[in-house]
Amino acid sequence: MGIMCQVFLNPNPDGFYRPGDRVLGIVKYALDEETTLQDIELTFHGKGTCSWSETSGTGSSQTTTTYHGSEVIFKYNRSILPGGKQNHGEGSTVTLPVGAYEHPFEFRIREGVPPSHKDNIGKITYEVRVKFKRPGMFEFNREIYVEITVKSKASFLPPQEQEPINYAMEKTLLLSKKNRINVEAEIQRSCLLAGQNAELKLVVKNYSKVTVPCVQAELIEKRIYTSNCGHSESYIKYIGECKAQTDSVAAQSGGRFTLTVPTAADMFTIHSSSVISKQYFVKVTLKLPLPYINASMEVPLDIANTEWPRVNERRNQPNTSTWVPPEIGGEWSGASGVVLPSAPPAPASDPFTDAPPSYEEVMSGNIVKKK
Repeated sequence: MGIMCQVFLNPNPDGFYRPGDRVLGIVKYALDEETTLQDIELTFHGKGTCSWSETSGTGSSQTTTTYHGSEVIFKYNRSILPGGKQNHGEGSTVTLPVGAYEHPFEFRIREGVPPSHKDNIGKITYEVRVKFKRPGMFEFNREIYVEITVKSKASFLPPQEQEPINYAMEKTLLLSKKNRINVEAEIQRSCLLAGQNAELKLVVKNYSKVTVPCVQAELIEKRIYTSNCGHSESYIKYIGECKAQTDSVAAQSGGRFTLTVPTAADMFTIHSSSVISKQYFVKVTLKLPLPYINASMEVPLDIANTEWPRVNERRNQPNTSTWVPPEIGGEWSGASGVVLPSAPPAPASDPFTDAPPSYEEVMSGNIVKKK
C-alpha cells in the first residue's frame, strides 16, 4: 500500500501552546493505488510515562525490579475516512481511488494539563496522530504523528495582587528555651514566572549565647515519579547558583535581612500529573557552629514557564460572542475539553486556504511544509 501523508499545523508565533489554546491544522495524504481501508483515525492525546529500576540484595541474591508508570491526560479520537464509519458503521471498509486527499482539524487543549517534560526517567508529551487501518489481522497499519510543546500557564494572580506569606521556625539549644533562635521569613511572591527572583525578608532573633554564622536561602527542586503499582522514586536537586545568605548574627541580638534568590528560565512546576511531580522550594537554613545541628524550613514556590497573555493578545482563541462549538457526536475518549469535528472557515491569511498539493507533488515528496 502506497500512502504519503503529512500533518501540517497552523503557524504558531510562540512555537508552543498553552492550556486552553486551540490546535488547528490539516492532514494531507495521497494514495498511489486503489486502497481499501477500515478507518483513518485522527487522535489528539496527552500522556505521561515513567520507568526506572531498583536493585536490592548482594551477590547471588541480588535482584532488580523495574517500575513503570503511565497515565492518559486526555485522548480525543475521530474518524476522517471519507464515507467511513459515519455512513457505514463499525467494521465496514471503504475503497479509496488513487488521488490526493485532505482533512482540516481543530482540537482544544484542556485547561489544567501539565506542561511538556522529558528527562531520563519520565516524560509528558502531546501528539496529533494519524493512523491508517487496513482490514485483516495481519495487515500493517501506518501511523504518522506530530508532537507539540505545551507550557504551563501562569494562572496565579499578577505580582501586584499577590500577598506576602509568612513562615517561621525556632531552634532550641541545649534543650533550654532561654537558648533559642527564632527565624521569621516573609516571601513577597510565592508564584513566579521562570527567570524571576524570589524575594524573602528575614527577621532573626538570637536569644542564645551562640553567634549565628548566617542564614542561607537556597532553591531546591524535588521530583517524584510514581509507578502504576503506587511505588515512587524521589530526587532532590540543590541548585547552587540560586542561593543567598545573610551576615552573621551575634549572640543575644537580632537582625533584619532581605535575600534575593534567582530562578532559571527553564524552570517550571509540574502539577496535575499522576506519574511525575516537580516542585520548587526555597530552603531556609539556620547555619550553626559545631557541635550544634543546623535547622531549616522549606518555602514552596510555584513557577510557570509562560505568561498567560492579556485578552487582546490571545492567539488561537475563538470569539466566544459569535462562535459556538458544534455539538460533538459519537464515542469520544476524555470527558473534558472541546474537540471540534472540523475547523471553522479559515481566514484569508490562513496558509491552508491554498490549493492542496497535486498527486504528482505528493508522490515525489516535493511538498514544502508551511511555517
